Amino acid sequence: MNLRDKKIGIWGFGLVGKAALEYFASKNCDIQILDKRKITHNEIMHVMKHIQSSTSLPTVVSEDRRKEFFTYNDLILASPGIDLRPYSKYKHKFVTELDILQKEFRKPIVAITGSVGKTTVTHALSHILTHLNSKDTPSQNNIPRV
Repeated sequence: MNLRDKKIGIWGFGLVGKAALEYFASKNCDIQILDKRKITHNEIMHVMKHIQSSTSLPTVVSEDRRKEFFTYNDLILASPGIDLRPYSKYKHKFVTELDILQKEFRKPIVAITGSVGKTTVTHALSHILTHLNSKDTPSQNNIPRV
């Protein structure tokens, strides 16, 4: 996903929104944030202090300018709890964290899905891979180092 010179809207400034700000700011995107609550300058600066690039601060957009937010931005990352159905007119602009991961991450992925047991399986797999990657184990396993 080429983010160069893209206008990115972050809809919701909770955990996902803050992580998205850090990621998109590191890519030097033009960023707007829309949230139903008032976003403080300190909140934004807390996230931005981790950014090494010379990107500009994001613009915070109020709820009453939502339509302008949708129109202005090339891509919009909405927080998971937001119901996007009423905004189907803009569905071509919506992206998720998984969309970004799929486009940006280029290493093998092991996905563990299901309703029950993901944590247990992940924990067991971690121990197995750690053991297979230990210095005492011959490298013939052909398991990539994690």
